[in-house]
Formats: sequence, C-alpha cells, structure tokens
Amino acid sequence: MKLLNANMLEDIIDNNKRESAGLLPELVKRLIISSVVKISSIRIPEKDDIWAPGFDGIVECEEDTMHICSGKSVWEFGTNNDSLTKINKDYKIRTSDSLGIDKTTTAFYLVVPKIWSFTKSISKWEEEHKSEWAKVHVIDASELCDWINSLPSVCCWLLENYY
Repeated sequence: MKLLNANMLEDIIDNNKRESAGLLPELVKRLIISSVVKISSIRIPEKDDIWAPGFDGIVECEEDTMHICSGKSVWEFGTNNDSLTKINKDYKIRTSDSLGIDKTTTAFYLVVPKIWSFTKSISKWEEEHKSEWAKVHVIDASELCDWINSLPSVCCWLLENYY
C-alpha cells in the first residue's frame, strides 16, 4: 500500500513554503541514513543551515541501493515551481565549477519534489548530461515517494510533521 503520493508531497512543499527549502534536504538526509548501512560521510545542511555555500549535499557510502550509488555523490535540491529551470541551472553551475570535486568519480543527484512532466524524459535528460560526471540522476516526486514509502519510519516522520 502506498502511503504517500506525488500530489501529497507537492502539497506538503507548497503549504510549507517557508520551511520547504529546508524540508527537502532534511527529508533526503533521513532517506539516505535510513537506507544506506555503510555511510562514510554525509553532509546535507537542513532547515536554517541551508544557506551554507557549496553543494546542497555531499555523501560518501560503500554500497549501492536502489536510490543511491556507492562512492562519492553530490546533491542539489530545488523546491521552486519551475523545476526544469532549476535543474538546468544547478547542473550548469556545478559542472562548470565543481568546487574541487572530481566529476569523473562522483555521481551528481538533482532532487525536485515535483513530477517530471517535460517533453524530454528523465532518462533522456540524464543521458544528455552524463558526459562529465560519473553518473547524473534526477530524482523527481515519483521516485522520491517510492523511496519514502519504502521506509516507514521516514514516511511516518514526514506525515506526522507536515501533513
């Protein structure tokens, strides 16, 4: 049984505009910590700490899961209405200046809490943008909800606190 769907997630973000920029990183951090056993390091500022410069998140883990690959990964989050513009902007900025991160050995994750509804599919967009990074992956609301629903403790936290 699916507890959370993309419309519910979008409502949570839209109805908590002030907190939503800090909510998404906190949510993903909880998902990673709950689904990856061997995490070497994780830095994902949340809530009032999201102003920190640099990538929105940096994770190093020793195992692949359904939603995150092993090794080093960098993360960018976007809660604005035009998610494709945000994704393209973050990709361009971080690819032109990776802040010392070795792109050839690092996965780049872009997370938006909206359903991907653009003419070009997610896999096509990822394929067109993977040349400089070890992996490029967009996590939209559909995948995010699948991930949330696979971890009851995170799903309960989200529903209790925001819905």
